[in-house]
Amino acid sequence: MLTYNVVAAGIVGVVLVLLTVPLARRAARTDGDPVLARIILIGLILKFVAAVARYWVAQELYDGSADAGVYLRFGEEYSESMRQGNFTYDGSARGGSDGTHFIRQLTGWVMFITGPSRFAAFFVFSWFSFLGAYLFHRAFALAVPGGDKRRYAYMLFFLPSLIYWPSSVGKEAWMLMTLGLSAYGIARLLTHAPGGYTIAGLGLVGSAAVRPHMTVMVAGGLAIAVLLRRSKPGSLLGPVARVVGVGLVFVALVFAVQAAEERFGVEGEGVRGAEQVIDATAEQTSKGGSEFEARRPDSITDVPFAVFTVLFRPLLFEAHNAQALLTSLEGMLLMLLIVLSWKRLRQVPRQMLRNPYVAFVATYSVGFMLAFASFGNFGILARQRSQLFPFLLVLLAIPAGRVINEVADRRSTRAAGRHDPVLVYLPAGPDPATDGQPVQAPTTAGQPPPPPPPDHVQGT
Repeated sequence: MLTYNVVAAGIVGVVLVLLTVPLARRAARTDGDPVLARIILIGLILKFVAAVARYWVAQELYDGSADAGVYLRFGEEYSESMRQGNFTYDGSARGGSDGTHFIRQLTGWVMFITGPSRFAAFFVFSWFSFLGAYLFHRAFALAVPGGDKRRYAYMLFFLPSLIYWPSSVGKEAWMLMTLGLSAYGIARLLTHAPGGYTIAGLGLVGSAAVRPHMTVMVAGGLAIAVLLRRSKPGSLLGPVARVVGVGLVFVALVFAVQAAEERFGVEGEGVRGAEQVIDATAEQTSKGGSEFEARRPDSITDVPFAVFTVLFRPLLFEAHNAQALLTSLEGMLLMLLIVLSWKRLRQVPRQMLRNPYVAFVATYSVGFMLAFASFGNFGILARQRSQLFPFLLVLLAIPAGRVINEVADRRSTRAAGRHDPVLVYLPAGPDPATDGQPVQAPTTAGQPPPPPPPDHVQGT
């Protein structure tokens, strides 16, 4: 039987697909890879399928008592109030954190546009998270020109956690979108493309509205990247621009730390304040049916266990329900991907020094794993990992060969009328096209630089 709930969701789904098709085609055209458009569109369909599954779990399995049900009930009330001309919002009367108030209000605005269809709201939030994944991919394509863009797309759009967990009305969808927006802005900033600071600023403000402690980690990674960023070719203000950039990031970091302390109701400064935020997080998450004894890394010897916990647990013998079992299987899949990507991972230290975007994602990933090791609930940890994987997967798609030369900014180089050497790699194994000889990429004045070597040259 067709109801407004289903019909509205169908209409919204069609509209969202129509909005996505031009984005997919543009990405494929920019990267010169027609397969990419299909990957992106299949990724969107999988997100909608996951939204249906999340809807069923929230509405049928948990009878509307999940977080999504709470947001939807308020969204219905608030959207109906707006249709009657009352746009006032008093989130404090409902209890909860500022981030919770924000998602409640956002749900109200979504349902004001789509009508009182809970299914449609799930589709819209699922599309938010999809848009975040799309922006992460565009950031990678821009900032890591020698990387394997198709490999990154497969992992980004098909990894189960990134498909399932953010495809619901809730904070994860919004965070994935704003983190993707931040990453895209940072990629533009680091490659001297216009609009970088503005786009990154919008993303940071959006993430701080819900989870300011995540904004702190993004800003920390950005600070490292700005310090490593090369000056724009031909610019006389390179050192000044770097100092200004670091100053802006520092200001954003201070505001984000203050917002995080207010969010968790702690009082402290510097390291002490950060420790109190982590302690408050650990206490809030060590509850529920999937709790376990978390161990915060207090010394260097605790770091390997912390990384293992955040990335791969629960293990098979620790899974006591269907969702935990699927999560453990994904952990094994991720472990296999990491093992198969060892040639790329060994290039991370060198790439961090040469490519500030790699330094950014690596810094964020390490910070995330150390901070979230204090989470004592497998269910919550599985959801939170959706905010780590888009950054971590970059390290599994960087070039596997050794970088010989690199252009910091193609646009500025061309604008200056010069053609410096582009990315040149020594392949991890012999190249059939060159009989094992090193790849040469000479350039002469007036000729465009040759493209980066194909993926099969860069290795697995």
